[in-house]
Amino acid sequence: MRRLQPAATGDLLSGRFGLDCRPYQRQEVGNLTQLGNTTSGNGNPRTLSHWSSLDFGVIVHYTAPPGGLREGPTMRTNTVKEKTDRPKLESSHAPVEIERKFLVANDEWKRSIVRSVSIRDGLIAAYKDRKVRVRISGNAATIAIKGPRTGLTRPEFEYGIPFSDAERMLSTICRDDTLEKQRFFVEDGDVVWHVDVYGGLLEGFVIAEIELKQETDELALPRWIGREVTGDPHYRKINMVARRAGSQR
Repeated sequence: MRRLQPAATGDLLSGRFGLDCRPYQRQEVGNLTQLGNTTSGNGNPRTLSHWSSLDFGVIVHYTAPPGGLREGPTMRTNTVKEKTDRPKLESSHAPVEIERKFLVANDEWKRSIVRSVSIRDGLIAAYKDRKVRVRISGNAATIAIKGPRTGLTRPEFEYGIPFSDAERMLSTICRDDTLEKQRFFVEDGDVVWHVDVYGGLLEGFVIAEIELKQETDELALPRWIGREVTGDPHYRKINMVARRAGSQR
């Protein structure tokens, strides 16, 4: 057996082994491009498979027919599959967060709930207003890297990750610092607010958030919105957790 690199597979086979790899039928099966029902230069049938979207090698098998090589070797090729469980990181939104946060003045927001989702958040690392957190939101798992805030804006890069990886991060890295909340999506006119009702360690806190397209967007505040706490260190989750944990000792 000899392993070939995937680049210009047809040329490699033709040049190194004298096989005619030009006339083939192309058939798409998912990510797999099956080059099948083809013949080598001496007329022997062969099947050539090549994955175009991933980095694969090709294993070439030579089998001598009974009585020795009379008509030349018969060749078959198999793809060598790499791991398929590696996450393909794709950002779930633009790499910037423009957000305002408010306290909630009353329960009127509950009349306009359109849906909700359970969320678990875990802080992996924090340093000078930068942080890395893992989140499980319903059936989706993400990891986010957030930078320092300037005004209402901060850089944010969020990527989907395997659900099992997120579960393991929460249980082995974040542990007791994992935050639980129910996020309610609340319509007000043509905007949708996020109202987070915390449970667990931060039970009793209710925070309303709204994401903006740009800092200069005008925002009409609904009657149930209370004091704005955007940028208030007292309402940074890391500080809220520290105060609550300290009070329980």
